[in-house]
Amino acid sequence: MDTFEINAFTATLGKTVRKNSLHIVGNGDWIIPIYQRPYSWGENEVNKFLRDLRDNFYSEDSVPSPMFIGTMQVSAKENNAREVIDGQQRLTTFLLLFHVLNQFNPDVKTHQLTNWIKTRVNRGEAQNSLNNAINNTLDKEVKDLEVNRYSQNLALIHNYIKDNIDLDDVKGFQNFILNQVYFVCIETKANLSKTLQIFESINATGMDLNTADLFKVRFYEYLRIKENASESVFESISDLYATIDKANKSQNDVVTSIADILAQYQVILISKYDLSNALYFMNTETFYDKLFDRLLNNVTNEGFGEKINKVKLSISDLESLINSRIEWHSTTGKTLEEDMAYYFIVWSRYNRYWRAILAFEFAYKENITPQLMSDFKIKLSKLLIIYSVKFGKAVNECHNFIRTILKSMFSETNPQRIIDLIDAEIRRHSSTDLDKGHFEIKMNESIASIPKSKYLLCRLGAMLSEDYLTSNERSIKDLREILCFNDIDIEHIQSYNHEDLSLRESIWEEWKDEINSLGNLVVLERSINRNIKNSLYNIKKDSYVKSQFSIIKELNPTSGDWILEDAQRRRETESKRIMKYIFE
Repeated sequence: MDTFEINAFTATLGKTVRKNSLHIVGNGDWIIPIYQRPYSWGENEVNKFLRDLRDNFYSEDSVPSPMFIGTMQVSAKENNAREVIDGQQRLTTFLLLFHVLNQFNPDVKTHQLTNWIKTRVNRGEAQNSLNNAINNTLDKEVKDLEVNRYSQNLALIHNYIKDNIDLDDVKGFQNFILNQVYFVCIETKANLSKTLQIFESINATGMDLNTADLFKVRFYEYLRIKENASESVFESISDLYATIDKANKSQNDVVTSIADILAQYQVILISKYDLSNALYFMNTETFYDKLFDRLLNNVTNEGFGEKINKVKLSISDLESLINSRIEWHSTTGKTLEEDMAYYFIVWSRYNRYWRAILAFEFAYKENITPQLMSDFKIKLSKLLIIYSVKFGKAVNECHNFIRTILKSMFSETNPQRIIDLIDAEIRRHSSTDLDKGHFEIKMNESIASIPKSKYLLCRLGAMLSEDYLTSNERSIKDLREILCFNDIDIEHIQSYNHEDLSLRESIWEEWKDEINSLGNLVVLERSINRNIKNSLYNIKKDSYVKSQFSIIKELNPTSGDWILEDAQRRRETESKRIMKYIFE
């Protein structure tokens, strides 16, 4: 059983004779662990900190008023040192303040030590910056002032003390800080995971540990304990985060995020180690919280059975995922069709399974080819279009099939076999088994009131009207911009709510469901659609020619106006074209 103990003390900076108390200065080293963020307090925080100290020192009755400055969390003392879990910003600022007060205090015997904080953040760079700041004389120009937060704050503190504390009071102000400024110090004796859980429970200031922060720290602990990694492995983990930041900055866009990568890794871990299917739907933060609880603390959680003990996390896995995600963002597919496959997956009722694309690439990275990747994306998108339209809602049948595919990626050595499984499932749906809801019949019904079906089928028709097999990169990007990023509406060619109110009833009676069918619906830029409103076709067609969508320009009524027979003929043509694309 891991050691778990919590103790609480009243703490002051200077030595104290009080029982159950702790002092900081002269009581060993206070270590800022490698997994902490850098010292980050700026002008606002430092000025407020100093102002609060001054106001309590110069109280209304001219007697310094004791001051409570919050909670601090530290590890138990070991080898004359403690790790600071929460309190870095305040403790470091106190150290800088003592350094400044030493400069103003002529009594050298009462100068305070300024070497009791040791920081391991950023490969020792933080310690170098702190040393450089302390070793520079304050009345000289500090060369690295603009990049060294410690130097910046030393200058702030120096100016504040000079302007707000009487020189005769410097020694008294120092004694006030040493003896009348109180912390509640929470001392924890536990592993890192438990320590951070305690921090999350009591933290009110300092760093906010989000999913990314927690994963970094707990992954570090996992590698140290389970893989016997050295302390420097934390820098390798930090490099993963830095790679993402660099990519986002270089692209001037959010290429990816650590949250995105962790969600992807969640899918891969569940698939690779055949974990419970329920975990696919678990919130990513909760998933890793429970995963690390099991791996590091052997805590039993629902869905995390014995198979979880086989799970292996690695830096190389995450590095591979990050590189794939970055590369994907900056490249196009072999064809427009391949590029569009991703969007059809995202637009479907099963949009979470776009991550199956990266899982497929990850599973078969040693023997994947561009053609295999293209085939996988396109087949998967076709299948999800079928399921989205055929059932009119998300169904477990589809979820279960995709989960089976995901897990098969890590047991089947041949990637073509995965594509063949999807293809077989597509062919199964070409059946005319009406009990299951025939895709073609659903496509030919009234779809205007079913948003997913309406948008999927109309967007698919729009793609099929373009040169979707083009491999020209410029053409792919231009067409993708039109098909995916234009603000669109699904236009009723024969207006449903005709602008002539007296004609509405007769139109509905004549057209019946055909008015809401695929034959009478088409994608159209929102800017054009909002201008033409519910006009007659003969009026709207002058605006249609301004559209960038080829499918709009293919409208070819037999007479000058758009009539019921035109919509029926177009529905039959469109449905046959989609059926041929999906199933042949």
